[in-house]
Amino acid sequence: MLHINSQAIAKLWSRAIVNICDVLLRPAATMIGVIFVVPVFAQTVTLTTSGSYTVPANVYQISVVVRGAGGGAGGPDLNSSGNGGSGAAVTALINVTPGQVFNANVGRGGQPGRWWGSGGNGFTPSGGAGGLGWANGGSGGSAGPTYYSGGGGGGGGATSFSLGATLYMAAGGGGGGGGATATGSGVTGQNGGASAALGAAAAGGVAASYTGDGSGGSGGGGGCTTGGAASPPVDDSISPSIAAGAGRSCAISTATVSAVTYSSAGGSGGTGVPGGYDPSNPTQAYNSQTPGSNGSVSITPVAPTIKLTKTTTGSASGVATFGYTLTGVTTATESISVTGSATVASAVTHTGTYGVAATVNESTIPAPWSITGLVCNDTASAITGNVNPVGTVTGSTVSIPATQMRAGAKIVCAYTNSKTATVTLRKTWVDATVNNAVNVTATGLTTLASVAGTANETDTGAAQTVNVGSVLTLAESFTTGSAANYNTTLACTGTSGLVGSTLTVGSADTAIVCTYTNTRKIATLTKAFSPTSISVGGTST
Repeated sequence: MLHINSQAIAKLWSRAIVNICDVLLRPAATMIGVIFVVPVFAQTVTLTTSGSYTVPANVYQISVVVRGAGGGAGGPDLNSSGNGGSGAAVTALINVTPGQVFNANVGRGGQPGRWWGSGGNGFTPSGGAGGLGWANGGSGGSAGPTYYSGGGGGGGGATSFSLGATLYMAAGGGGGGGGATATGSGVTGQNGGASAALGAAAAGGVAASYTGDGSGGSGGGGGCTTGGAASPPVDDSISPSIAAGAGRSCAISTATVSAVTYSSAGGSGGTGVPGGYDPSNPTQAYNSQTPGSNGSVSITPVAPTIKLTKTTTGSASGVATFGYTLTGVTTATESISVTGSATVASAVTHTGTYGVAATVNESTIPAPWSITGLVCNDTASAITGNVNPVGTVTGSTVSIPATQMRAGAKIVCAYTNSKTATVTLRKTWVDATVNNAVNVTATGLTTLASVAGTANETDTGAAQTVNVGSVLTLAESFTTGSAANYNTTLACTGTSGLVGSTLTVGSADTAIVCTYTNTRKIATLTKAFSPTSISVGGTST
């Protein structure tokens, strides 16, 4: 006679439901790849599934955040199950070339551990499956065979970012949460390893110790190499749950990267559930605890930046403030104050957009200063390929074209300003021959053309600006008449820098007047008599 155990049939039916749920929630063995080609002006692109990233035009440096997947939560019993651990995250700067194609293998979250409320008959609640990825997470441990508590959550899969066969970055998944028992709660899985060293383990959470009740399975580790699966206890009536095999969860970089940081800010772990569920309804509890979140890769072109430096010359004291206006950057204005003669590097960083032109203009130049130099160089030209100097200079403005505003560019524009003075050329005629004329010249200045309209007059040119430190050679030349007919002197007021006909403009000079004075020479007549002596009434010629 065939005997049918109604309790066994109920367990079989519940077990079938659990298996179906497990199949539906397990990650697919093959993930569909997605290719992302970034538009010219796109900023951050985040890949949440495995795919490719093509470096756009004008991009020579990118900031990348790789996040491993979270571990699944453990299964509950009369006590609460453990949460899954968070995946690791690694951030770094990578130098790139437009057109390169990088590949992202995005880790999937670990699945939650199963729960079984009644014991016996060989139905052991199993652990959740580890998430797939660049390296797979370990599977959660099953509860012991005597009583049936919560299974451990599966570890999250690792996420990687690579160029061809060269691995640049990888972040491991979090450990799975521990399963609960009737007498103890499951422990939260460890976070993904935040370490530069390959092999920093993140074992799954360990279920609480117990006596005489089914063990909670421990969580699987995340993977930078495949996570180890947890093992059930040898004798669950006297031993605690055994920890998962080390998941080798880590964050690594094996290619040329910079500014690397590590954290446990990857995919979040699955959430455990409180205990006390109805043992006759295992499906309710199984559907409540959650898998870990999937990993991701975020890529952001590093925005070009512009910084300013100011150099002043020709002044020993006093504060001068210069103002600037900029276009194509986030901060449109800036001012720099300088004391005396010095060089000041501004602390302000102006952030632009790659592929968008920018300009810088020294819009406020206080008296008595003038611009004497302007040059812009990309200090990251070894990365961007920019040819220095960058931009086109017109007066106090530099225009940087879109093709030189490259992602990763660090442009420094150096302005040089000199203190100024004025020099006025003057000509004085004394007893001149009317219509005699001269040109009075000085290096770099406009010529004073003077014509003697009267015998005695003074002609004065306009005040002209020169830089402190300038060396001027003064001269005059006759265009009508002859210098031989005049006595000539040169004198400059407002300065002590005249030596001969050379004038050096000093830092204390403000308004200099240089005067050429031409005085017509006076002839002396001498009369000789022959004979030299004569008698009274005589004559001499």
